[in-house]
Amino acid sequence: MSRHPKRVELYFVLYLVALLLLLFEPHAPESQTQPPPLLPSETAVEFFPDPSEPRCIVADSAGHRVLQVYDSVISLRYSRPLQHVTVSLQLDSAGSLLWSSEQPRLQAPITVEHTPEERRFQLRWRFRWWDTELSPGVHEYRLRMRIDYTLGTVRHVERLSLPLRVSLFLLPAVEPGQPPASLPPSVPAASPLPPLRLFVPDTLLEVPPFGQWSLELTVFGVEDVRRELDSIFVQPAGAAWVKPQNGSTLLVQGRAPQEGTQRVRVTVIRHADRQTAAATLTAVVQPLPRPDVPEELYPEREYRLDPRLRFSGQETRAELTDGQRLLASSPGTPLVVRPTLSDTGKVLVLRRFLNDQLLDELRLPIRDFPAPELLSLRPEGTAVKVRTRCFGTVGGSPNECRCELLSPAGKVRELRGDLRRILHERYGFVIEQSFLLEGVSPSAPVTLLLRDRAGRQLRWSGHVPPR
Repeated sequence: MSRHPKRVELYFVLYLVALLLLLFEPHAPESQTQPPPLLPSETAVEFFPDPSEPRCIVADSAGHRVLQVYDSVISLRYSRPLQHVTVSLQLDSAGSLLWSSEQPRLQAPITVEHTPEERRFQLRWRFRWWDTELSPGVHEYRLRMRIDYTLGTVRHVERLSLPLRVSLFLLPAVEPGQPPASLPPSVPAASPLPPLRLFVPDTLLEVPPFGQWSLELTVFGVEDVRRELDSIFVQPAGAAWVKPQNGSTLLVQGRAPQEGTQRVRVTVIRHADRQTAAATLTAVVQPLPRPDVPEELYPEREYRLDPRLRFSGQETRAELTDGQRLLASSPGTPLVVRPTLSDTGKVLVLRRFLNDQLLDELRLPIRDFPAPELLSLRPEGTAVKVRTRCFGTVGGSPNECRCELLSPAGKVRELRGDLRRILHERYGFVIEQSFLLEGVSPSAPVTLLLRDRAGRQLRWSGHVPPR
């Protein structure tokens, strides 16, 4: 009779890690709805940690040590869009460096997922408890982050320090048919929902009259605003519109009044626990700059009329009319106009529109050039020298004048060598001419008629001043 070896079943005590919790150390909040940021920054970028999500590591099969392992997740949000972001990590315990991302191992314990459109980092810690010799209890760690990023055109560096805690509990293995042992009462309960908060990067907006404004709000305490928010309210009703975006972002849009201020309060309610959070935005209407235009126009001069309607994200329009006809229009860019002599006496109207709302209108009269002027009259040998001034242009050429001697009888000769054409800001051209009255007694009264090329004239009578 052959002998069979006696089968001996040995049940070993397995270390069952019931819960592996990665928790932030508690911070004292300023209020229930306004928890402080993790780290304020000189660049107005704030980083907000969400409570980590604990995951279980379960051993089921006492003899085969089959494990189902889940990573623990740490979410870190930030308040403004960042560019060119790089992240480096260090993990230490009691001042001793355990791991650094600058010298990675084949199996890095912590991985970082960056989701720019949600303004969030997600850190996953795969705690290899079976490789450790940790004793039961609470073990403290510190995760140090260096975040390099560009804000605008400036490069910045943020250094963050996150305290972590691992709670390790040991239970005896369960034999087949034996009811499982309960966890010790000191095992922490599931993490409560994080505080709900609305973060507004700019609570004060400066907008033009009737200007459209938009602002992105970040809702801290939810992962998906479409799924996790129960209600979104705006007060006063109709003052703004809220559009849920991807992740935890809300887009608030509105239109400012013509003047004064506009206050909008946005309130959200979380579906899971009916917790509310609110934020107030204030839109201040800024006065428009005056158009860069002259106070009056003159014929045959080309003018560049700048309505000064340069507002990003707004629909702008400028129109120039003569009261009956539309002469020119633009999307807020400068208009070019050149009145003719036949437009003299008309009034042009410059109108400015913002988002199809008439902002204002400015009247621009078209003036006639002044009549010729007599600058001087003085003896010149046996003759009399006359100095005149005319303004503007006629047919595109500088406007010169003629000098006629009405009395006494005599001869008028122009001194072309004395002709001066002077550029003038208002009139374009000023033309100064000299004429010589021959055969006229310096002591006798004279009567002159100065007439320019457009027919404007000056009649003058008087005595020639003595030498």
